[in-house]
Amino acid sequence: MSDFSRASRRIVSSIASEPGNNNGGSELAINNPNSIARKQDLQALKRQTGGLKRFPVLHPSNELLSHARKSVFKTIREDKTIKNGRQRARKLGAEKMDALTKAMCVPIRDVVKGYKTVFKSLHPFEAVVADLTVKAREKKDGMKLELALDELNDGRKKVLDLGKGWANKIKNAPTAREAESWLVQAEEEMATAYKEEVGPKVDGLLELQKALRKTPSVVLDTPACVLVGAPNVGKSSIVKAISSGTPEISNYPFTTRGMTLGHISQTYKNGLSEQCQVMDSPGLLWRADERRNEMEQLTIAAMAHLPTAVVFVMDLSGQAGDACSSVEDQLKIRKQVRDRFPRRPWVDVLAKYDLGVEEDVREELNDLIGEDAANNIVELSVHEGWGVDDLRKRVEGILKNVRTVLDVIEAEKQERRREEEEERANN
Repeated sequence: MSDFSRASRRIVSSIASEPGNNNGGSELAINNPNSIARKQDLQALKRQTGGLKRFPVLHPSNELLSHARKSVFKTIREDKTIKNGRQRARKLGAEKMDALTKAMCVPIRDVVKGYKTVFKSLHPFEAVVADLTVKAREKKDGMKLELALDELNDGRKKVLDLGKGWANKIKNAPTAREAESWLVQAEEEMATAYKEEVGPKVDGLLELQKALRKTPSVVLDTPACVLVGAPNVGKSSIVKAISSGTPEISNYPFTTRGMTLGHISQTYKNGLSEQCQVMDSPGLLWRADERRNEMEQLTIAAMAHLPTAVVFVMDLSGQAGDACSSVEDQLKIRKQVRDRFPRRPWVDVLAKYDLGVEEDVREELNDLIGEDAANNIVELSVHEGWGVDDLRKRVEGILKNVRTVLDVIEAEKQERRREEEEERANN
């Protein structure tokens, strides 16, 4: 393995979660009562992506209520072995009330518990995506997820207490007629309480759930390369130019701007081949992290938490068309990002090279990045076709470095599994 690959391995191993499959970790015992085992399960899930698809499925409140009421009438029948009419009516009414209460409350309890559990188990990159999605919803209508879950749980408890009270009252009804009458009254009161205390909160959460579940999943065990740079420097055009096929657009719920995701076919010395991911990213501005918007935070999160190589794209012609993409700002951004991620597999690109480079800027760039890096800059013009093949080869090279890293991490993970199995067998 080259020194470059070793450096890549060290940085990816330290800043990115260990790659796992993308199946959502369904076999892990998230609700394991053993606190140590549960913590281990949560840590295992944090090494996987696909967590945003693990949120419990939620249906509209009117459907939940309708299903709860219908299920009671299907499952609870009169016990005809009881000869006393009053006792028979009491038992039927109490059992129906108890079943209705459970049918209304248990799904809500599971949703609240499931949301809190999934949020704790998200892969770091997906945790950022989820947080940005929640914040976007809060900006839209003021809904705070944590508060909404607490209010939903409080509403559930009110319905639960109401149902328990009615079940106890019906169980002790003085007559069969009153038991039957009270059951009808109880069902109506329960439905009204559900609509008032639970319904609006469920429907508000439902919209957020749709946004979270449709968020694109990131595949951790496939090499990826992210194009980074200021706005309007040509990142999307480059992805389209070097991709093997037609790129797709990945949409995130907290922005109207899609991210272009392409692929490059890689064939390795062992004869195996795969489709590697190449994606653009939202433009970065020259400013501190605490001032970054949602899309900039997504770009930083991709580099901070995913095992990706970086293609840093610059347009030094002075014609980027964005006041925030001046040549001076681009050089500052490049230094800022490289200082933060010094060991990432990295390629510098001068895009739109057919438009030229501002006077004295190339010398300034060379001083900034050093002689070795300056000699390896890719000069590119998608419009003219200059440098496209060169960049594709360079990207293939850094993707192979990422593949090496992923293979090493996977081998180490398999070794740990074997050691754990041996330890369990010996005990």
